[in-house]
Amino acid sequence: MRRRIAVLLTPVLAVSVATGMLVASLAGSAWAKPITLTFHERNATELFRDVIPCLGDPAPLATITLTVNAVFHVTAAGIDDQGTPDPGDDVFIPPFHVTETTTGTFVAVPDDSSLPTFTGHVTQWDGANSNRKNFAATFTFTVIGHGSDGSTLKFHDTAHFSVTPAGATLEFDKPTCH
Repeated sequence: MRRRIAVLLTPVLAVSVATGMLVASLAGSAWAKPITLTFHERNATELFRDVIPCLGDPAPLATITLTVNAVFHVTAAGIDDQGTPDPGDDVFIPPFHVTETTTGTFVAVPDDSSLPTFTGHVTQWDGANSNRKNFAATFTFTVIGHGSDGSTLKFHDTAHFSVTPAGATLEFDKPTCH
């Protein structure tokens, strides 16, 4: 399931999720100038191969086309560029709050031509919060589609990860088919 979620992320989402994971290290100076950033992506299209959830075990492979709009927002004490020109290395300095919402359409064409093609709507939300002691991130992902044979596809996943000052972690991933 985690592989499926990672593959379904658009490039913008993948960068923000990777950035969110980097901030878990809580690296950098806590005294940098505060920043607020917002990025928008419109009509981003991505073509990839993955499984169609909720259609059996093993789930069938398909070619999937996503067309989405996304908004990424962060408020942080600053950004630690890690001494490199690569923005992929940047780490948000706590305290920070990050959110991202992506929504759009999909078409999933199964490799097995006896299965229906699905079209529908996809929505993803993720957010992370951190201070100098705690970190928490939550992720939701919903797919609602209609098959060319009249069938319905409904999939939802909620995942959460948090770390306390003592280093205790709580995590769960709850995928469901409806």
